[in-house]
Amino acid sequence: MVLSLSNHPIARSVRNAWGGVVESDAVDSFKEIKGKGVIADARGRRILAGSSTLLLQEGISSPNPEESGSIVHLTVDGEYAGYLLLSDSIKQDSAGAISELKAMGALHLVMLTGDRKDRGEQVARSLGIDEIKSELLPEGKLAALEDILARSLKDEGVVFVGDGLNDAAVILRADIGMAMGGSGTDLAIESADVVFMDDNPIRIPRLMNLARFTRRIVIGNIVFALVVKLGFMVLGVFAGLPMWVAVIGDVGVSILAVLNSLRILYGYKSNIVIKKTI
Repeated sequence: MVLSLSNHPIARSVRNAWGGVVESDAVDSFKEIKGKGVIADARGRRILAGSSTLLLQEGISSPNPEESGSIVHLTVDGEYAGYLLLSDSIKQDSAGAISELKAMGALHLVMLTGDRKDRGEQVARSLGIDEIKSELLPEGKLAALEDILARSLKDEGVVFVGDGLNDAAVILRADIGMAMGGSGTDLAIESADVVFMDDNPIRIPRLMNLARFTRRIVIGNIVFALVVKLGFMVLGVFAGLPMWVAVIGDVGVSILAVLNSLRILYGYKSNIVIKKTI
């Protein structure tokens, strides 16, 4: 009931798993603390759902379960009531996406997560991620990104991909911010330069390949147009080429450049939304 009012991915997962009728009207007041959890008053009782950090902030002691995963602690009227254990499933194409990124020359892959250290390290090892920073609050993720930006060379760009409310500031700060449009929060999507509407991570390297291919075509079109036009100028000056031939040649160059650009669209279907010019 309380988590149904939150737009956080964990809260939505709990709501979907519950599957029952959600009586949100019974909630008198609701407060969401970014990166920590929610506090609400419902039917005369004070309910808290969130991380151990939130419980510590409220002066409530909590156990430290040994299970691996994201833990949502629950309290009622200041008394510990239990916890929910959530374990993220790795997307089917995640390993393939990381392999393609490394093959393309990605120098360093870092995972920034608010999950527990053991779970974060387990996921990082299974996917071949180079570095893991876990148990991060929103400000911790932003500080970690600033450190990565400081370490990167001037000719290197930093790309960040996220979907949660806590990722919005990092998405906005990165050189290129990407968000998952299906599972992502509105704030993360609004902050991103690129949105993947089907949440498929394999589209990250595919988009980068498309960008490189587009760049080659643009450069090719520019060089081709300049060479042909320079040729017509030389012929016009030294060989007395008629003006109408030069006009036809100019139009022909434009048509050929457009046709060459259509190669980008040929056979390519995308669920990617590019929101800003990068």
